[in-house]
Amino acid sequence: MGCSLRRAFAPFRLKRSDTIEELSIEHNGITEKGTHAIAEALTVNNGLRKFYCSGNRLGNAGAELFGRVLRENVAIEHLYLEHTGIDDDGGQYATCWARS
Repeated sequence: MGCSLRRAFAPFRLKRSDTIEELSIEHNGITEKGTHAIAEALTVNNGLRKFYCSGNRLGNAGAELFGRVLRENVAIEHLYLEHTGIDDDGGQYATCWARS
C-alpha cells in the first residue's frame, strides 16, 4: 500500500480503534484541511489518551476543531499543539478547553 493511501485511511483506522492510547503525527505537513478528518476521528475514539500534533500548520481553525474534540472526547488527557500556527486568538480556545 502506498504511503499516500495509508495516510488517506489513517483517520478511518483511528476512528475504529479503541486500543491506541498514544499517537504522534508530528511534523507531517498537516494543514487546517487535514485537521477536519482527524478531528472527526478523535471525536469518536475513546481509547486515545495522548495525541501529539506539533509541527503541523493547523492555524486557529485547527485550534477551534480540537476545542470541539476535547468537549466531546473526555478520554484525551494530553493534546500537544506546539508550533502549529495557532496565535493568541486561537489560544483563547485553550482557555475554553480548560474551563470545560
